[in-house]
Amino acid sequence: MESVTTPRELPPLILHPFDKRLDRDAASESSDLDPFIPPHLQQRYAEFRMLCLIGKDLDRWLSQCVDLASRESALAGFSESNFILLLLFSPPLTFLHKMRSWSIKNYQIIFSRAIGLNAVFPHPPAARDLSEAFLRKFHKYADALYDARLNSEYSANTLEDRFTFEVYASGEYASSLAKSWGEWTGGSLV
Repeated sequence: MESVTTPRELPPLILHPFDKRLDRDAASESSDLDPFIPPHLQQRYAEFRMLCLIGKDLDRWLSQCVDLASRESALAGFSESNFILLLLFSPPLTFLHKMRSWSIKNYQIIFSRAIGLNAVFPHPPAARDLSEAFLRKFHKYADALYDARLNSEYSANTLEDRFTFEVYASGEYASSLAKSWGEWTGGSLV
């Protein structure tokens, strides 16, 4: 495939705050956690839940990238696996700077596990629906699920230097949109 001289802009990756996010089980989780998870595993469940929520955001972005690739003939053959590899191993410098500014030191492990868990848990399950054995070793399961998801599609295309994208916290993205809309409408959002 011919090299692209100007990187193509991908949809922005928008990460929502997971500590305040409500999902279908959030209300019951806060009150039901203690009886279903021994105290020594409550932190493990909190980590698991956080990864599931990050996985939802990453999966949304991956779906948007695959959709973009499916609509443009120049991107034929690019699969979800390509975009996973781009995100984890060849992201734009702006992405790396943002991760550093957020004090996220090893985003590859966090994101790969979130991607793996999302393959099975598109929504965090209730604490009562997980076994203690799973919670004790969920990192190993997440790593295996990531490997399976990454290798589920083959694509020889490489994405390095072909694409760029921005990463935002959801509130930051909303502010950016409001600012650009204000500029577009001459300062009036009405």
